[in-house]
Amino acid sequence: MKRCKDGSQVTDFVTVGAVRNRVGQTTHYVCVFSDIETLKERQRRLEQLAYFDSLTGLPNRLLLMDRLRQMCAAGRRHGRQLAICYLDIDGFKSINDNLGHHVGDGVLLEVARRLSREVRSGDTVARLGGDEFVMLFSEPGTVADIQAVLDRIFCSLAALPIGCERRGISASVGITLFPMDDGCADTLLCHADKARYQAKRSGRAGYCFFYPLAVGATLPDVTLEYLACP
Repeated sequence: MKRCKDGSQVTDFVTVGAVRNRVGQTTHYVCVFSDIETLKERQRRLEQLAYFDSLTGLPNRLLLMDRLRQMCAAGRRHGRQLAICYLDIDGFKSINDNLGHHVGDGVLLEVARRLSREVRSGDTVARLGGDEFVMLFSEPGTVADIQAVLDRIFCSLAALPIGCERRGISASVGITLFPMDDGCADTLLCHADKARYQAKRSGRAGYCFFYPLAVGATLPDVTLEYLACP
């Protein structure tokens, strides 16, 4: 790292070579500094493209799955809970078809911002593509705590203007809880997606838990419980 005259710092690649006289004795050294800031900026852009959504800047599926695996591993070691919430926007296709993709992109950006406001520093909001988002909540608390967060999200989305219209949007959410649902990262995401699909079938604008809401309930078969948005 080198500090420039204006006070800024840049990263250099340094090559040091020894200069010897006729009898092989080292008389001095020559240092060659190469500015590699352009190379590092290119590397940062590649990492951004690889791990983050180009529209919203949220983590993409690849980074989401990596974080989910890490959170599951930490949960097993330390007995921590985790909530996986799979959300999509109700009727988003009609927004693109009727108002244009530029309006749809604006809605996705605003949804990303509003979801991000509801998570803590150790949580994650990711965009999988289209209108599908996933939220990972570490130590989410009780089921009532999760419901309170989702209720705030629904109220926030209901107040989101679309283009020149004042109407808001609604969403359908599927939730699975770890370690009650003690699967691998791919299985957990699949279960949350199934619960989201059930929320769609049950009338939209609501959320569905993959496992029973009763704390400590143990059932041999998976059950789905749907709650409409208040």
